[in-house]
Amino acid sequence: MLSSQSTRLDSLQAKLATTTDDRERAIVLHELFDMYVYSAPDTALQLVEEAFAITAELGEIAIHTASQFQMGHALYVTGNLDRFKDHQLAFINYLKETDQEHDIAPAYRNLAKVGESRGQPDSSLLYIDLCLEYLASYPDSVTLGDVHISKCMAYLNKGFYAFATEEILTAIRIAEQINRPDKEAYAHLNAGNVFTQVNRDSAAIYHYSEALDFFRKDNNLIGQSHVLNNLGQLYRSAERWDEAITAHEESIALAEKVNHRYNQLANNMNLVKLYYAKDEYERARPHVSSTLDISREINHVFAEAAMLRFESRFAIRRGDLISAKSFAQLAERLGEAYYEPVEQGELYYEMAEIMEGIRQPAKALAYLKKGNEVSDSLYTIEQDQKVEELKLIYETEKKDAAIAILNKQTELDATRKRALWGGLALLALLSGVFIYSLIQRKRKKEALLTAEKMIEVEKRKSTERELEFKQKELTAKVLQLARKNEFLSSLETEIVDLKSSVDSTVSKTTQRISRMINRDADDDGEWEQFGREFSSVHQDFLDRLKSRFGTFSKSEMR
Repeated sequence: MLSSQSTRLDSLQAKLATTTDDRERAIVLHELFDMYVYSAPDTALQLVEEAFAITAELGEIAIHTASQFQMGHALYVTGNLDRFKDHQLAFINYLKETDQEHDIAPAYRNLAKVGESRGQPDSSLLYIDLCLEYLASYPDSVTLGDVHISKCMAYLNKGFYAFATEEILTAIRIAEQINRPDKEAYAHLNAGNVFTQVNRDSAAIYHYSEALDFFRKDNNLIGQSHVLNNLGQLYRSAERWDEAITAHEESIALAEKVNHRYNQLANNMNLVKLYYAKDEYERARPHVSSTLDISREINHVFAEAAMLRFESRFAIRRGDLISAKSFAQLAERLGEAYYEPVEQGELYYEMAEIMEGIRQPAKALAYLKKGNEVSDSLYTIEQDQKVEELKLIYETEKKDAAIAILNKQTELDATRKRALWGGLALLALLSGVFIYSLIQRKRKKEALLTAEKMIEVEKRKSTERELEFKQKELTAKVLQLARKNEFLSSLETEIVDLKSSVDSTVSKTTQRISRMINRDADDDGEWEQFGREFSSVHQDFLDRLKSRFGTFSKSEMR
């Protein structure tokens, strides 16, 4: 992998030497920055400063924004905190001017990191609040997780351990929810730091181990080195010497691969402390030498002074008081320039121990007094922090209670609204069902009326057809009776004529035939049947005729 990185680096440097296009040059500088930012941060800063100048002239928002991001990163990792802060404030204005307000929240979070680095938690919390305002308008789960880490660090610096614990666990949950192993790694790393501060070593080791697994999966060598250094310190405190030595040596090897000088320095210092605790000066010597070399290279005065104090202590144990005094005097001069309260207190106590060891009781007493003064001030600060934390807890709980009441009221109002809307919806539904049933009932009624009308029409048509048939049948019968009577009448005439021309015997016979014809012509049965059929067609006609004109004889009626 290192070979491929070296090949890639050579290719980019060759391209940088030959390109004449400004935009292409800026892109190459950006890629080189990514390769140098951790291994050679000063070189990375020089590269991005050139890229920044080029992209500012190009006037392309996207590529110049990339330069802005890299510039901030370079200034932070090189420890140029004043420039970093000024740059972030200018970057925020640039983002506003170029309508990129969605990127402002991370910039405010970066400003909060300045307070973390300088031990200024109130400054951090101020910028965190500004960051949260933009996150409300431009939600970003990644930045929100980072904000909880920053709040954790701010509360840790203020000594508010309960709040710090809550914030870092929230950061872990967010990283899990968004499925970002890289963010989970840093969240677990900071969780380890929190639990180390509150002396919960088993919890700290668990979170450091989780962070180490994530960093290994992500092939993050710097992250692995950092976690292993912290684990080594915990193992040393628990006198798990072999595990501590293995962790620090592995951490140094990883830091050397990426040329991370600070991690090399920290691990060598911790190995010196370990071997001092075990009184193994010979094993400590190479680490003392490495720490002095690196601290002078990167101008880390505190680390250099600390190694000189260890050299003095080792010399005292060996009985070499002359060397011990020489180392102590050098450490004393360097230590005066270091003003961080906690380490300053440790320095004074260590110097008191050294002065006592080289038989300078007056100086030992003076350092002891200075150490006590720092401890007293730190105790007062710690007590003030505890009081402030209690106040903050009270105010937070009070605020949470008010929020809970407000949420309950809001929930109640929402429930009432839901009930009202639900009632209205139910009423509308019932109304709809009622109206629908009315419509359906009306439709059924109309369909029934239509069907009844159709039946009536059919009945009427059937009656009309039946009446028409009966009229035709009646007419036919009337014609038949009329032809029959006409025939009988003509037949009777013929018989009368015959009777006048024949003898008496034939005459009797013709009289009998004539009586039969008359009897047939006067047959009441046929006329009664005809009367019934006539009445069925012309109802009440005969009754109305009688009531109007009086009675008629049977023959008159016919």
